[in-house]
Amino acid sequence: MAEFVLNKAQRLTFDTSSPNGILLFREVSKLLVAYGSRILSLSNATDIYGFKYKGIWISLTILSRALAGNYVNFGVFELYGDRALADALDIALKMTLSIPLADILAYRKLTRAYFAFLEVLFNSHLSFVLSLGTHTFMHIVGSLESGLKGLDAGISSQCASAVDNLAAYYFNNITMGRHPRQCLQLILPGTLQSAQPCS
Repeated sequence: MAEFVLNKAQRLTFDTSSPNGILLFREVSKLLVAYGSRILSLSNATDIYGFKYKGIWISLTILSRALAGNYVNFGVFELYGDRALADALDIALKMTLSIPLADILAYRKLTRAYFAFLEVLFNSHLSFVLSLGTHTFMHIVGSLESGLKGLDAGISSQCASAVDNLAAYYFNNITMGRHPRQCLQLILPGTLQSAQPCS
């Protein structure tokens, strides 16, 4: 499935009025939700990588490639009340949160899949990231910091891209006339009650 959804050399092209990209993503979403729900309900085994982490990194790779494939207009899902995108993002996030950050950083393939997923998420689905709870958001940003400090240039680049997209969102909202504190409140809800206004 990971190879199937990879839009290598733009081989997956559909007519603008074709529903095929949406149908393909719906199937990907069903697959991920079925797998993720099952793996999250099971207790951990002795070989945690083979039992859990390998399937999760493959799932993250599938979703990242489907999200970055440029063959789906994701606005259609919200417009028509289709939960395929929301369910796929939700289960992927739950799978990543079920793994300690130390383990994510310890397994190379899992590390690459995780940060590729975050890069796509912060690039194209920032509204989903900003709708998360403060604790979850801070955990994700903390993992980006760990990725930036790592020695792998590719992962550092992905983390920098994610942070850049978040910063661009913040500064674009400031230029739209919002007070900086209001923008931070959008990004970090519930954390600024005691903060002093910026001068």
